[in-house]
Amino acid sequence: MGFRSITQAKIQLWGLALCCAIVGATNSTISASELDEAIIDVFKRNKCDACHVPVAQRAKDSQTGKLLYPAHREFSYVLNLTKLRSSKFVAPGAPQNSSLYKLIIEEKMPEGAEFCFDPSCPYPPVPESDRIIVEQWINSLN
Repeated sequence: MGFRSITQAKIQLWGLALCCAIVGATNSTISASELDEAIIDVFKRNKCDACHVPVAQRAKDSQTGKLLYPAHREFSYVLNLTKLRSSKFVAPGAPQNSSLYKLIIEEKMPEGAEFCFDPSCPYPPVPESDRIIVEQWINSLN
């Protein structure tokens, strides 16, 4: 097992532990700031911030200077939770009505995840432990 595989395994275990703590805890033990921190970690760990941030913050090819990822003009604030909370992509308290959540569980985000069967795929589907964190975060917004 290479360094990358070990690091990925540690990250997944951390995410699973956090997920279990969130799911197993009552609302009184998990603060809004802890859920906010967890959701930001989910978005970063699953590379949502590669596409869904303002153009100026997106990764560029070092030789050509061109954007590495397409411009998603309509949803460019995944790390801005204040804006995300009030967006049309999140239905506070109702993950099943939130397009953010539906796209993740239907494996339509990250883009191409539904066709990703190889472990080396750069944008695999969001793991179940992270899906649960997204669900919990949306539920906490009611």
